[in-house]
Parts: sequence; C-alpha cells; structure tokens
Amino acid sequence: FGAFLSGGLDSTVVVNYMQELLDYPVKTFSIGFNEEKFSELPYAQQVADKLGTEHHVEIVKPDALKILPEIVKHYGEPFGDSSAVPTYYVSKMASQHVKMVLSGDGGDEALAGYKTYSSFMTYEYVEGSKWKSKAYDVASKMFPSKYPSVHSLDKWYNYIQYMRYDSRKELWKDEYHRHLHQASDEFNAFYKQANSYSPIHKLQYLDLKTYLPYDILTKVDAASMIHSLEVRTPLVDKEIWDLSAQIPSNFNLKKVDDDWSGKILLKRILERKFSKDFVHRKKMGLLMPVADWFGVGGSSRKELEEILYSPTSQISEYFNHSGIQMVLNSNNYGAMWLLLFLEYWLKDFHETK
Repeated sequence: FGAFLSGGLDSTVVVNYMQELLDYPVKTFSIGFNEEKFSELPYAQQVADKLGTEHHVEIVKPDALKILPEIVKHYGEPFGDSSAVPTYYVSKMASQHVKMVLSGDGGDEALAGYKTYSSFMTYEYVEGSKWKSKAYDVASKMFPSKYPSVHSLDKWYNYIQYMRYDSRKELWKDEYHRHLHQASDEFNAFYKQANSYSPIHKLQYLDLKTYLPYDILTKVDAASMIHSLEVRTPLVDKEIWDLSAQIPSNFNLKKVDDDWSGKILLKRILERKFSKDFVHRKKMGLLMPVADWFGVGGSSRKELEEILYSPTSQISEYFNHSGIQMVLNSNNYGAMWLLLFLEYWLKDFHETK
C-alpha cells in the first residue's frame, strides 16, 4: 500500500504518521500540471524529501481530456468536479505500484479548511462601517436573492454554486423552467438540523452530509476503481469525526493578520516538523487548470466550442444557444466543465439506451 500526496496539509499529515509507523519508505504518488499556479508538486516533493518516502510524480497535460469519455462512462451520471481527471491519473499511476492507498480526504470538512468557509466569514459589508451594515440589511429584505442575509443558507448557495438561479434560467429552454429551483430541499433539511450550531459548524455539517459523500468520496471511489485501486480515507473515520465535531469553531477557523485561516489545530501539529511557510501558505487544492485550457486562446478552447456549439450536440435539446454562448463568453470555467461533461454523458446515455 501507499498514499496520495498532494502536497496539501491533509495528505501531508496522513503520510507523516504512516512513515512514523513503518520501518520502510512509504510509496507516495503526486499529480501536477505544467501550469505552476495549479500545481503543488514542489510542496509534495518537499514532504517526500523531509519524510523519506518513495515518491512518484506525473504531469497532467491538456490532452488528458481525451480520456473524458472513459471517465464519463465509469461515473455513470453527470459529475461536476473537474478534478476527476487528475484523480483518474494519480490512481492509474498508483495502481502500477500498489493495491491500496490512503488519502487525506475529509480533512477540510472535519477541520474547516475550505476557502468557502473563510469567504463565508469574510463579510465586507457587515465588517465595514455601520452604515454599510444597515444598508445591506435593508437591501437583503428588498432583494434577498441578490443580498442574502448574514450567515444564511442563501448566502452559502452564492459561494458554492457554479451558476446562480438567474443564469440557470437563462441557460435552460422555457419548457424546462418548471423544474428549476432556487433552493434545494435536501440542503434546507440539513440546514435546519444544524440550526443550533455555530455558523462554521453549520457549514461543516452541510458539507459532511452533501459535498463529502456526493462529490469528494464519489470522485475518488469512481476514479480509483477504474484502475482497481482501493482508496482508504482515515480522516473520515468515525472516531476522528466524533472528536472533530466537538472542536470549538474558533479553534479551527480564526483571523490571522486580518484574514481568516482554517485548520488551526492541524497547522499547530504540522509546525512541529515543517516550516511555517509550508504550513501557512495559501490553500490550493486539487484544481485542474480549466481556465488555462478553456479560456479564450486556451489549448482546448476550440475543441470545447466545437462540441458545445454543434447543432447536433445533445445539450442543445435542453439549453438555449444564447445560454450556452453566455457560459462560453464568461469566465465561469466550472460551468463550462459542467456542460462538457453533461454533453459526453448524454451522448453515452443515448448510445447505450
């Protein structure tokens, strides 16, 4: 067995304890990109060198999209997380050396590490002058969808959705508008269950019930099983969550130098072995450089336009051409990925129906 090592804090702490327990080098596996701003390979290498692991690295290039039809077929449903591609490749690489790996998945949810938590707490109107706060309160009552109230579920939607309700309405053809909803019944139910929690604990609870099982764990499970690789997630262990659920919010997320910082306790642990520059750097995550690939002039832009603008495209049955154009003309690369994946999935569905 071995471990995924992204270079992030969660996988670092997992590999750190693995290496302490074993008397031989842990096999570690990392994926990166030529686009340096999306690659944590230098940090992964730093961890591997510090801990003495047997480290393996691979670079994902734009032509990686050629394997998208295979990924779509194995996921079996529309899946919105573009990091399924690098996860596919790191799983493929690891499967050539080991049968099982550990991963750091679940650490962001358990220890409040996501940027969305920091963004949710950084509220410029409320944290600014009093008149701005009062003005926003009035605006939130008059235009709740545009100015959601502080720490509300509507505000959370604004941070996690690739497309807001108005944009989705413009994208879908009129006959499908009756199926569009501004809110999710499931999210509403979980939010009510967490009603007595602190704002950050509410978000952690929502992610535990939705994002973690439906995105993160689904992504890794499908991508790894394509290559018959078993992935185990120690940070999702029940005993760890029983403990993390009792950690006060301000022990995990607090202001450091006028900016919000998460995973405070985990960072304290890692500071025992790693430098502060490593531990307290800006969070990156396993992000695919879709902006560089799909943006105007990007290496995959022409291919993307040909697929989505095609008069024979599957999505043209459901979406307005003007709506598709709206997405392509925007900087919403997450939405572009959603349309591309959906197009491939619909094509595969109709072919196998």
